[in-house]
Amino acid sequence: MKKLFMPALLFLLCLNMQAQKTAQYLYLNLGGGSHNLTYDISDGTRKGALGYTVNAGYSHFFSPHWGWQTGLGLQSVSAKSVLNYMSGTPSVDTDGDSYVFRTYYTNWTEKQQLLLLDIPIGLQFKHALGRKMNVLATAGGKINIPVCSDYKVKSGQIETKGYYSQWNAEVSNNARHGFTTFTDRVSGDLLLKTTYSVYADLGGLYPVSDKLNLYMGGYINYGLTHLSNGGSKMVYQQDGVYNGLFASNLIDHVKAVSFGVKVGLYFCLGHKKSTESNVSQVLDITLPVPEKEPVEAVDTPVVVEPLVVVPVKDSTINDSIVLKEDPYIRAKAIVATLRIRFKLNSVKPFGFDYDRIKELSEILKVNPDMNLLITGHTCNLGSRKVNLRFGMKRAIAVKRIFLRKGASSSQLLIESKAYDEPLVPNINAANKAKNRRVQLILE
Repeated sequence: MKKLFMPALLFLLCLNMQAQKTAQYLYLNLGGGSHNLTYDISDGTRKGALGYTVNAGYSHFFSPHWGWQTGLGLQSVSAKSVLNYMSGTPSVDTDGDSYVFRTYYTNWTEKQQLLLLDIPIGLQFKHALGRKMNVLATAGGKINIPVCSDYKVKSGQIETKGYYSQWNAEVSNNARHGFTTFTDRVSGDLLLKTTYSVYADLGGLYPVSDKLNLYMGGYINYGLTHLSNGGSKMVYQQDGVYNGLFASNLIDHVKAVSFGVKVGLYFCLGHKKSTESNVSQVLDITLPVPEKEPVEAVDTPVVVEPLVVVPVKDSTINDSIVLKEDPYIRAKAIVATLRIRFKLNSVKPFGFDYDRIKELSEILKVNPDMNLLITGHTCNLGSRKVNLRFGMKRAIAVKRIFLRKGASSSQLLIESKAYDEPLVPNINAANKAKNRRVQLILE
């Protein structure tokens, strides 16, 4: 186990170092469905039952798609057994006569229920299905610790009789020899072991705000080891002691199996952004890009061309507005309407409103606590590795415009999403052109 642990840890660390962006979440969810205790039972039948699960924990994504999860959870599991059979035990009565002590179970119903403390560790995969939904899949293992477990008799009766073969007679209702009818609704504790299980979740994340996501999905948990292997006693002893089904020789291989649906919340704790020093290493590559290359990105790096910005005058913009309005509200309004596009295989922005960038730069300059996240996007032509470079170069190009207008470098955060979060589906040339863009987010 130790030989596997260290390579796995090093692999996760390498992924974390190479990631353009990592995300961290706290999650809380609850669900319900079929939560059964499964076991082999002789001379009876078993029925499943409904149950619930409540979970809280932490998720860390070391790349845009991959992450890991851990936490704590509670899940209830239960089962109901019905006995309809007769057992016999050779005995000798007080007069020295041999007989068979018979126990008749008639609709004897016992319910077992327990609460498990779950400690999960799993691998997660996240993939965007547009701007408003992410598919989230999780798979891994759990430690299941029984924290509360008991059984209760719900209905039925147990009747004991004595069969004397020498006279071919069956004697009942004789308390002196222990022949009676037992109908007590007894209850007691179950002796169970800590077990291990595997689990899988599949659902969707729906953003409610920048920091909050709604989760809806399905889950399954399957026990790998046994909570109990039964016992060697009788369910009901000749001396009138009731031991319960789990202490008897009627059952074996008790496991917990559950599946159902759950809903919950994912709270975003923030992101780690790429640094300027990381980007500068990419810019050291100066091989030219073919002018007529028919794809979005090729494995030959590009030179970041000097920007020639043509101002676009907008008579509706007044510099005095910054002083009259709340600067954050004004900056949000500018960000919401500013469109910055790029041509195929180009890191030179076009079609944007120069005056709006100037106004936003002035707001940032006089509000040092305000930050701007600049995210570069591409269409889906070419490999993801090279598209990550293109997205980053586009973000850098826009950052330089803001720097020229007086914004501080510490306020301008940059990242690349490549083609992971398209504005529209990449199904035609017009849509691909819309996805070659830089998006601004005020933080």
